[in-house]
Amino acid sequence: MLTMANMGRWQTQLCALATLAVLLHQCQVSGRICEPSNRTGPVFFTQVLNVAEYINYGASKALLCCASGFHSIQWHILNATAAWEPYPPDGSGTEQPNTEEDDQVLRIHHAMDFQNTQFRCDLIVNGTVVLSHTVRLYVSHCSTRAKGPILIEPFPQNQTIYDYGGNISLYCTGDFGCYKHNDIQIVRWSVGNNASGFSDRYHLVTNESEDKATLGVTLTIEKVEPIDTTIAFVCTIMNDQFYHGQTDRIVWITKKDRPESPTMMIVMAVCIPVGVFLTTFLVVICVYRCCGPQRKSMNTMCFFTMLMMTVKRQRRSSRSLQKNSTMSLYLLTLMREQSSLSQHQHISIRAQPCIFCIRIICFMIDGHCDFSQP
Repeated sequence: MLTMANMGRWQTQLCALATLAVLLHQCQVSGRICEPSNRTGPVFFTQVLNVAEYINYGASKALLCCASGFHSIQWHILNATAAWEPYPPDGSGTEQPNTEEDDQVLRIHHAMDFQNTQFRCDLIVNGTVVLSHTVRLYVSHCSTRAKGPILIEPFPQNQTIYDYGGNISLYCTGDFGCYKHNDIQIVRWSVGNNASGFSDRYHLVTNESEDKATLGVTLTIEKVEPIDTTIAFVCTIMNDQFYHGQTDRIVWITKKDRPESPTMMIVMAVCIPVGVFLTTFLVVICVYRCCGPQRKSMNTMCFFTMLMMTVKRQRRSSRSLQKNSTMSLYLLTLMREQSSLSQHQHISIRAQPCIFCIRIICFMIDGHCDFSQP
């Protein structure tokens, strides 16, 4: 017989069972990545889907295609020949990719290098592809930086300029290790304690690698001015590790005088030994012509010539390249004047060769030779 007490007990049990069913349903729903699909109504994606995902080699990743209104979902992978093929392949095993939640989730259990490519999901209604989504999966072999990002090439370096008005590029690049979704990565240039927009001549360009492991910022300074040489430019890389995750590097711009042209130094290095050789050669020839056996009568003149050369060498110990460059022209002039030496009132015909050599030597030593002056 069913008594009032039994009815109350059955009502309590039924209520408990109903409550448990609701809780189980909620647990199942909350454990899902995508909402249960509705196979009727318009076709649309129920979540904002990422166009890029990042994963370490060997790790697990879920690629999403949460949608509603579809009849079925077909996944594809872009292979090495740039052709789309159905995915995942037929097979079983704990390491094999598989689909979950009405094919809305593609689960990769062990990321491989060949999966470093694009994946596409097609929403199919009555055998026709109605909507598609493509996601790029980046599989990286990098390791997470335990002590924060590190500076890598191109490093921020001090710059030296010789003239104002040119452009300078300063580089600041950090290696953050493997990138995970929503990781904090900051790379910036600052001017002292001010923001990097200190001047409208300063321009920033950001560059990052495909796997987002490295991030860099290039600061270009247009038409460098004197004030730029008094400013400290600070390169900062940091993540969410606060103090231990921050690295700063200060660089300066220095103005220096332009060094001598290496071409001029090479010319001088070649011309000086050649000039010394030619001078020595001419001196030997002239001494032989003036003081040799065939010119015994000219010994006195040779002595005074050598004395004059010594005095003039002491007066002027160095000679310029300009004097040497006009040597050839002077020699031609002397050759033209050689024919008129015989008419000189104070110089004999026999002394002409010696006088000719003396004038050459004087010119090479002092740039001129005037016997009328002491």
